[in-house]
Amino acid sequence: MRLTHAWLATALLAAFALCLAALAFSEPAVAPLPTFLFYAAAHLLLYIQLFHLWPRQTTRWRGTWCIVGLALVWRLLFLAYPVNDDIYRYIWEGSLVSSGINPYLNSPAALAASANGILFDWINHPDFAAIYPPLTLAIFGALATVAEWLSLSPGGTILLFKTALLLSDFLVVLLLVPVLRTWKRPPWWLALYAWNPLVLLYGVGEAHLDILHNLWLVLALLAFAAAHAGRGYLFLGAAIMTKYLSMIFVPFLVTRRNLRWLPLVLAPALLFLPMLDAGTFHNLLRFGSELHAHDLLPRLLRLLADDAAYRTLLPAIFAAGILTIWLIKQDAPIRALMLAWGWLLICLPTVHPWYLLPLVLLMTHSPSRPWMVLTMTVGFQFWIQHAHAATGVWQEQEWIWLAMYLPLLFACLLEWRRPALPWRTTYPPPSSVDIVIPVLNEAHNLPAFLASLDVARAHMPWPTHPILVDGGSTDETVSIARGHLLTIIQGCAKGRGNQLAAGIAHGNGDLIIMLHADALMAPDALHKLAVSLTRHPAAEWGIMGHIYDQRTWKLRLVELSNRLRFLLAGIAFGDQGIFVRREVLQRAGGMSEMRLMEDIELSLRLADAPRRLEIGKSISVSTRRWQQQRFAGYTLQVLGFVSTYLLLRRIGFSVDKLADKLYRRYYRRQ
Repeated sequence: MRLTHAWLATALLAAFALCLAALAFSEPAVAPLPTFLFYAAAHLLLYIQLFHLWPRQTTRWRGTWCIVGLALVWRLLFLAYPVNDDIYRYIWEGSLVSSGINPYLNSPAALAASANGILFDWINHPDFAAIYPPLTLAIFGALATVAEWLSLSPGGTILLFKTALLLSDFLVVLLLVPVLRTWKRPPWWLALYAWNPLVLLYGVGEAHLDILHNLWLVLALLAFAAAHAGRGYLFLGAAIMTKYLSMIFVPFLVTRRNLRWLPLVLAPALLFLPMLDAGTFHNLLRFGSELHAHDLLPRLLRLLADDAAYRTLLPAIFAAGILTIWLIKQDAPIRALMLAWGWLLICLPTVHPWYLLPLVLLMTHSPSRPWMVLTMTVGFQFWIQHAHAATGVWQEQEWIWLAMYLPLLFACLLEWRRPALPWRTTYPPPSSVDIVIPVLNEAHNLPAFLASLDVARAHMPWPTHPILVDGGSTDETVSIARGHLLTIIQGCAKGRGNQLAAGIAHGNGDLIIMLHADALMAPDALHKLAVSLTRHPAAEWGIMGHIYDQRTWKLRLVELSNRLRFLLAGIAFGDQGIFVRREVLQRAGGMSEMRLMEDIELSLRLADAPRRLEIGKSISVSTRRWQQQRFAGYTLQVLGFVSTYLLLRRIGFSVDKLADKLYRRYYRRQ
């Protein structure tokens, strides 16, 4: 079996190498279909090797240098690939900087008469002056100076620029080794970037500056991972001064502890000073407002809204998405960076394949099936290159847009189902299950709840251990509980977080289920949970799923919003019946001992464990809170409390003090 496995891995690696070689010598402008087939096949073969044939959980880095060595071979293979016309602009603007001419104020068209030795006819958008940040221009200027000093021909200058970009990208590969060690990711995931066909073709082959941006980005990630925030902000500032778009990363890396180093992110911007003028950003703004290609959300908005509404809606939707990611991924900064860049791509008016290069870099931390799909489907743009070569006109085609984004949508829908993807850690079936129930004066609801729980437990294939934690009840709650087979813990401080933490500490089950006593379990609830965890052994946590005992249209809307909040944002409420593997909970820091908002805090701590499940309609929840207040008032109160907690926690407030304040405010209104 092992021999067969080794031969299969070797055969697939050989097939992958042949696809890369064919891709390196292909011409998409002449034959887009063969080029795309080699491109897509190389992606699929890479992912099959990484996630199906190579070891999943290993800390052995002995074979990593084979990945690094082959990464260099692949890059040298693509050194002869035809460049994109962007490189002619790099050379042009580098020569201007080298000559002391401000590239922000002088377009190629305006200086056509002095285009000595430059491949001027190949420069794209000759009526635009420079839009690149100053660090990029400084690097281009240095390379142009070297080319002039060596008296290189135009072809030699192109090779010099391309070699510099190749070495930059290879340095990214080398730096990813310590980064992945720090992240505690499998060493094989290095190949996800080092051998990625998109990186090789569009980064090294076509020679796009985005690999320069990746170099500064990986240096920043390495510095932040090593807790050197000053260097991290400095390198992040360099990334921004290489590609402005990376400024969206800043808020996700700022914490209260490293805030004092934040001004260093502005240091690379001092490169603007020699070229700063009233018209410095004119062409950048013009480029962003006038041009669009292969865009997703902007295209949909242009179909639905007029120009004025479009210019208002797009920034608002983008800002709302970034704010949401900033709030819900507080404890998962690298995942937040990946989500933020993905959201940026969805909202950009122009999306070229090389814009995905930072996304591929970040996927070495958290592989994502939707983004993997997009790295493949952007290859459909080969047909646009073919049409441009044949007609001289760069024009979008409807079928290409659909071919790019429909598979992405399908992959996103499939991702929500959370199957056991091969690159994810899988868990054995639980040997026992702890069911923790915090209570306070629940004598009215407890008999029916415990009766429904007994029925549900009878259908559970794994041993269950109910633990009731009392927060100081003054009614018959404890007396009622003594009539059932469960563990009772008394003398615990009030507050669900305190009680849940005590119950979890008392038990030792591999799986922990947290339930409220003012609910009823469906008879098959625990059976469905067992089936789901067996079918999806990579799942780490989730919710049982709830409906309200009064099914009015308003409460159905609340049910739907609660479900969508969990599926899209990973924020669970306690009455949805949270379950979590004990190992995952311990890795996330355990259950916080707090009086209120313990469910939100737990969701935030589990943000770096996104393999979550929703079992669906397993609990019937009491509507007593909704009955005590008006629907709109209680809804706004809950939204206000959650938003306040997320925002204040994000900016550094103590979660314990914040929970105490919200607890007093909440129960004062009841």
